[in-house]
Amino acid sequence: MNDITKKWTPTGLLEGLTDTQIDECALMLEELAQFLVKNSPKQSDDKTEWKKNEELCRFVLPIARALYVEIYPKKFPDVKWLVEDFQKFLNEKRDLLNDLKESSSSSYMALDEFSCLYREDCVSRL
Repeated sequence: MNDITKKWTPTGLLEGLTDTQIDECALMLEELAQFLVKNSPKQSDDKTEWKKNEELCRFVLPIARALYVEIYPKKFPDVKWLVEDFQKFLNEKRDLLNDLKESSSSSYMALDEFSCLYREDCVSRL
């Protein structure tokens, strides 16, 4: 087990993967996390941007892991593309997300349902 895999194992995002998939998925998650950190708003930026970034980070790592499994062994999309594509989806479907949050008994269920909608949309375009 390499250092990157050791780092991501405690998150639970590598559970259920084959030995081959574990190292590859851990590397993809690490690249994605580094991209998010590098492109996060600076502390002096508008609080609205921080809220959007927080929301993005809450979704994108679990979505990336789920997408990895759904499209493996196809080539996984570039992490920059994934973040930008999800941001676009989130902005276009923000009203739907808010409706799901209001109608669901749990915000986690609403987030999970929204994530599933994105994954279905994304997989259909890959």
